[in-house]
Amino acid sequence: MELAIGLDRKFTLKELVKRATDDVGLRVTRNTPRTVADALARVPTVVPLGNGAYAPARIAFDGKAFRVHLDERSLETKAISVSRLAPFYSVLGQPAIVSNAGALRPVTPVDVDRSDGLLDLVADQVRRHFAVTFPDLAEFVTEELLLKSVKSVQRDRVQRGLSGLIDLSALFIVTVNPGWETVDVVFRWHRRREALVASLEGPGERDELEIQREDKALGDFLSKKLPRQNSLLIHELLLQAYAQSDEVGMIPGSPAAEVVAADARIRTVNEGTHRRVEGDLAIARAEFRTLEERNDPAWQEYSEWIDGYRDHVESRIKTHRVKCDEAWRRVCDRLGLSRSDFAGPGLSPKEVEAVRRYFPTSEGLIGEWKHALADRGLSEKVTQRKVGHLKTLAHYLEHNEEGEGHLLLVDEGVLNAFFFWDYIRRWGGSPSGARTFPLDVRDFYRFQEEKGRIKDSRFAQLFHGLRECIAERAELYDMLDPDHPKWEELYEELFL
Repeated sequence: MELAIGLDRKFTLKELVKRATDDVGLRVTRNTPRTVADALARVPTVVPLGNGAYAPARIAFDGKAFRVHLDERSLETKAISVSRLAPFYSVLGQPAIVSNAGALRPVTPVDVDRSDGLLDLVADQVRRHFAVTFPDLAEFVTEELLLKSVKSVQRDRVQRGLSGLIDLSALFIVTVNPGWETVDVVFRWHRRREALVASLEGPGERDELEIQREDKALGDFLSKKLPRQNSLLIHELLLQAYAQSDEVGMIPGSPAAEVVAADARIRTVNEGTHRRVEGDLAIARAEFRTLEERNDPAWQEYSEWIDGYRDHVESRIKTHRVKCDEAWRRVCDRLGLSRSDFAGPGLSPKEVEAVRRYFPTSEGLIGEWKHALADRGLSEKVTQRKVGHLKTLAHYLEHNEEGEGHLLLVDEGVLNAFFFWDYIRRWGGSPSGARTFPLDVRDFYRFQEEKGRIKDSRFAQLFHGLRECIAERAELYDMLDPDHPKWEELYEELFL
């Protein structure tokens, strides 16, 4: 896929197919788009953006970051394995790594002329291996011969850019607090500098709440992408999450393996059919067995496990309604809204007539909103998301609300039915989308209030305050096992 590799911008599958036909003379058939898409999937430096769009990773990941925990050995040697940077280091084309600590200094593969301490550690591991595996030969492995061999191999790997270790000593200009239980290195990709910028982060410097939110967003993305009857490699999904979600890779959150271990919706599987690199994991949805597992005789063990998972989901559904009722009262009190009457835009009958006269459809309002967002300097991606959410809501109003069906004529009751029922049940709303959708709706109605078209936007602010409840309902609906013996009962408790 030389055509894709040569592009330095976002592109669509349709565009690439056209270039292939024009430049290469490829004959287009019904299967050509699928053939090109399959070929793109094998290009390691290109990532899918969704909706048939692609981009080089160095463009899609601009400003994104990932986190690596340092263990005692890494702190002692001030070095980590290249594999700890997977899958980002390879898809970014093995870029330069620089340090933000003090003067910017390159963090390069280990220099064999000044790393005897590290080589001693490697040599010691080889020595122990010989003692166990080839005890008769161990006595012939002298210290001098061992270190010379290790240095020779390491020097060759450095010359070929394949060193298994990355020297982090430039980061330690900043003194590591002895009281820190954990130390992380955050690697952030800067496209203009064509480099990963590394910085140390201790526990006092981490925003744990934001990390938890990002972990939740990644978990939402992974669980949504996993098929019901198969497992996928986490590196593949992680790259998609970084390319397609505005909520992933910003803080950044925890390493992906930790997110999977803490998320009840996802589990790791041990399937021999997967060919994986170090650190890659095969993951699957927690409530379903994969095809390979269904042929495993250890059915009873799985059956016991799924019973525990179903009990966990049932318990959460039973407490969800109570949590939402409490949140509803709390947000209404904060906004000064009545708990018994539906809040709305506060328009009189004459003002409703004026709305319909000047804005007969919602299209003009959405177009105006799009221009207003552009004037605010928002990125194209955020603008598309905000406009897309309003188009979805307008479509819902047009086809589901008898009589009104207009963006300026909604109230609390309409948004309640949309967010807590239709968005989740009919639009397949994800938990991560359930957090941004109410935000975008709130911003739109605040803008309309500023324009004087509505008198009160608190009815929209209410659902922004309830976004975690909406997200949890979407998550629980996704977790609800259709084979659960209490499915109908739990479904009614969740929605009715």
